[in-house]
Amino acid sequence: YDMMIQNISRYANSQNSVKNSDFFSNHPFHRVFEALSKKIPAPVSGDNVNNTFWYYERSRGKYDQEQFKITRKSEKEAFARRYPKSQLIKKEDLAKFFTCAELLRPDVVSKGGEKCMSFFAEYIDSQYQKTPEYFNDEFFKLAICYAILFKATDKIVKNSTWYISASYIKPFIVPYTISKIIVNLPKGYCLDYDLIWRKQTLYPSLSCQIEKVAHATNEFIRNSVGSAREYCSKEETWKRYKDVPLSLDPQFVNDLISKEVMDERIQGEIKEKKLEKDVNWLVEIYNLGNSYWTDLLKEGMKRHILSPMETDLLNLAIAFTAGKKVPSEKQAKLIWKIRNKLDQAGVLI
Repeated sequence: YDMMIQNISRYANSQNSVKNSDFFSNHPFHRVFEALSKKIPAPVSGDNVNNTFWYYERSRGKYDQEQFKITRKSEKEAFARRYPKSQLIKKEDLAKFFTCAELLRPDVVSKGGEKCMSFFAEYIDSQYQKTPEYFNDEFFKLAICYAILFKATDKIVKNSTWYISASYIKPFIVPYTISKIIVNLPKGYCLDYDLIWRKQTLYPSLSCQIEKVAHATNEFIRNSVGSAREYCSKEETWKRYKDVPLSLDPQFVNDLISKEVMDERIQGEIKEKKLEKDVNWLVEIYNLGNSYWTDLLKEGMKRHILSPMETDLLNLAIAFTAGKKVPSEKQAKLIWKIRNKLDQAGVLI
């Protein structure tokens, strides 16, 4: 159905000059990402004592429109606290963040928003057709880390002593710096995205490394002849810069984490999402039997690894398998998640 809507839009506008990225606006990915942004709060960090959320603007001007609809001052202030403007992500920005940090194509980012969006759209559509479950909680958190990385790098360049604002090359320094650092990481390692997500900011050794590489990137671009945009938009330029030797700081390298751990987490959630589509949770819970859930609850309580809510849900599973109560679909999924949690903690029944 979603593909049909996109194709109808494309054919209906075939006589007009319409951007390809406009068609991408109808892609289901945007609805999924927007739903994730409303569901997953940013961890409490720094001066914030309350949870905030990243606001994904899948249609132009929606952030301002939502505020405009609110009439009460107190509600406007609550909206601004919940969705601070510094945590607004437009779909064009997401394409930029992802293309340089994940797809490692700063040359495409340098071509401008429309071409970058088209490149990003091809990747997203291909991934969505193959594995729609890929766009899960872990994907969202990683994408936000890319946003934090890009915004912080932009700020580092802007505030540096060596950057000449009149050169207007910051839009090229930033993506080239990010891609250069990531492509030069030791095999099997990645940035500590867990830490970036938890703190909602860069850690010191990463900031320091960015400042050094950004300085080198600035020199590399300024030594070119002619238009910086034209130069940085060429894939050959990126290939050339990729091959420039880079010595990483020991502390920065020491703070890297295993890429395998990150990949396993994403793959684990993909498997879980696929299972959610295929499994009748109530049948699975019932088939394990009353004694299984009774023993699982006892063992979980004995080890003190169950929250009060988890204890209540396991009691519900016991009641269900005894023919007394029936959990809702949502409760059944949560019961199964508790089972998986206990299994990972080594509780074997």
